[in-house]
Amino acid sequence: MESAPGPDDGSQSQATESQDGTESPGACGPGPESTSLGSAPEGALQVDSEVHNPAGRDDEVQQRVARAMEVVRRRTNWAIAGGLLPIPGFDILAIAGVQLAMLRELSVHYGVPFQRNLAKSLTTTLLGSVLPYAVGAGLAGSIAKVMPVLGWGVGLAAVSALAGAATHATGLVFVQHFESGGTFLDFDPVATREFFRREFDAARNRGGSSSAGSA
Repeated sequence: MESAPGPDDGSQSQATESQDGTESPGACGPGPESTSLGSAPEGALQVDSEVHNPAGRDDEVQQRVARAMEVVRRRTNWAIAGGLLPIPGFDILAIAGVQLAMLRELSVHYGVPFQRNLAKSLTTTLLGSVLPYAVGAGLAGSIAKVMPVLGWGVGLAAVSALAGAATHATGLVFVQHFESGGTFLDFDPVATREFFRREFDAARNRGGSSSAGSA
């Protein structure tokens, strides 16, 4: 029996994980049947008006999206903090852990079974859509931390910005997917590639921070 994210990430729900990494969501989360906005045609996401501008939708949906975006903002800040870890390699592991915790928290919020192994694979695939910048900047920044003074500062800034941008973009992609009634099993990283790249670039230009107006 594995607990869903603890008090530090605001989730009190319990989830049971099977050997293949699948967790059953807590009872408090709304299931995809009750939240579906309709499947996107040809697997494409209906992105901007759904996630960035929920004001024209009913109160229940607005509140649900607002809570989900708060999860994304909080986890983005944690990822940025993870990028500040001074030990090369540990920073990248910490960032990956924050992203998985974010996806687990979102899955509980939307009543979607969490599949850890699949979530790892999907986040890796999404990050691959912004190669070579993401990997190059991330590794270079992490390695630069071992250099005295200037290299250390540059490394911290590079990894933190990358961590924040990647986590923010990943969160928005999955909020939209879960709002459309999707699960980890039917998530198509190819269909979300352009949206992910756009949100990644926008967040990177802000220094990795999550947009205050996203919800």
